[in-house]
Amino acid sequence: THSVIVATGANSRWLGIEGEDDFRGGGVSTCATCDGFLFRDEPVVVIGGGDTAMEDALVLARTSSHVTLVHRRDSFRASKVLAERVKFHDR
Repeated sequence: THSVIVATGANSRWLGIEGEDDFRGGGVSTCATCDGFLFRDEPVVVIGGGDTAMEDALVLARTSSHVTLVHRRDSFRASKVLAERVKFHDR
């Protein structure tokens, strides 16, 4: 089973990719705090590079087996403190 948390900031922004609508609420979510427990002991992917993505990655790291962060730029937009926490987290 594969799941994706889309961390888009204060307002949810969907990626607009094929299949995204089909899996909303069933593997694709925009709220790690709300839905993270559904992915306990599962590998997850967080898409984004800002503070929300970093915070969601850290939330999911508590319960998920592995967190992969996908970002389109060569550097994160998140605060340095959050980005460092995520980079050096063991999951």
